[in-house]
Amino acid sequence: MRRHGTLGLAGLAAAVLLLHAWALEGLGGARPDAPLPAAAPGRSVWALASPAGASLAPPVLLASAETTVTLPVLEALAAARAAPPGPSVRPVEVAPAAPSRRRAVADAEPSAVEVAGEAVPAARPDDLLLAVAATAPAAAATGGDAAPPTYRTRIPAAAKVDYRLSRGAITGSGEIDWRPQGSGYVLRLEGRVPIIGTLITQTSRGGFDAAGLAPERYTDKRLRRAEQAASFQRGAGVISFSGQSPEQPVTPGVQDRLSVMLQLAAIANAWSKPPPAGEHFLIRVVGARGDAHVWSLRFEGLQSVDTPAGSVRALRFLREPEGPQDTRAEFWLDPARQYLPVRARLTDGSSDAFELLRVN
Repeated sequence: MRRHGTLGLAGLAAAVLLLHAWALEGLGGARPDAPLPAAAPGRSVWALASPAGASLAPPVLLASAETTVTLPVLEALAAARAAPPGPSVRPVEVAPAAPSRRRAVADAEPSAVEVAGEAVPAARPDDLLLAVAATAPAAAATGGDAAPPTYRTRIPAAAKVDYRLSRGAITGSGEIDWRPQGSGYVLRLEGRVPIIGTLITQTSRGGFDAAGLAPERYTDKRLRRAEQAASFQRGAGVISFSGQSPEQPVTPGVQDRLSVMLQLAAIANAWSKPPPAGEHFLIRVVGARGDAHVWSLRFEGLQSVDTPAGSVRALRFLREPEGPQDTRAEFWLDPARQYLPVRARLTDGSSDAFELLRVN
């Protein structure tokens, strides 16, 4: 009995050390000792750019009778609508503010959309906030030095989703809490493991603009590590960090490492018809430690995802890493739940994949 007890305590101690090392690594983020790449130069392809310090326009009703969005670029938006479409940007589409908007749109929306010849449920627009953007024409399949385009988005309604969290043989539980409220939002991810407790807490707070989610502050807290933060100072046009990383420019549609999942869901949620498999969506993603990349997310079509609640037909997006320590990202979005992730998998090239799988 004493020998067995000693072995049990030794095994528990080894597990604690392993979990500690795992939590201190970059869970889907840049390693602290890895070089931080510079952001791509900002060649603007956005039709709705607003000068720094522009005065706020009055609230504009976009979709819901209860929800409004303040757009600092209202004047530019009106000018873009009045101008004839040029060769590089399509005309901006603005949802009308008529009182009957919600019912009329709901009646016009299909109950299902077709992906690769297979019908999948279409998201209902009731109580959803529409963020409208000008979509640039065909862009390169990789980020390169080109500024990414912006996309039309429909913000998913509030939801709280439970996940099984795993990294290699270690498993725990995770939760994504998505709360859009009025003209702003709070998004929170928390991951826990038995005995050890909370391993990771990420929070994104912000508002909405013509490109969709507009983060204002992103925080990343790991077990026994000080919280790291990125502040999106949109008035000054820069992103600052709590560490020693140099400032990055704010660009249209830029996301943090947590909000990118909801931004991708908002893009898919606005589709009247999904694109063909193989199309790329470019989103600039910034981490709390100053890393910044343009993520090229390739749409892979429908795939089955086995969950504890049953099989789900989901839309898969894949981001290939740009280097051996860069992040490989995979997202499976559920059309039946406003394209919120049913599964997410992040690999940084130096350790086991960090994965979330929906359980409810």
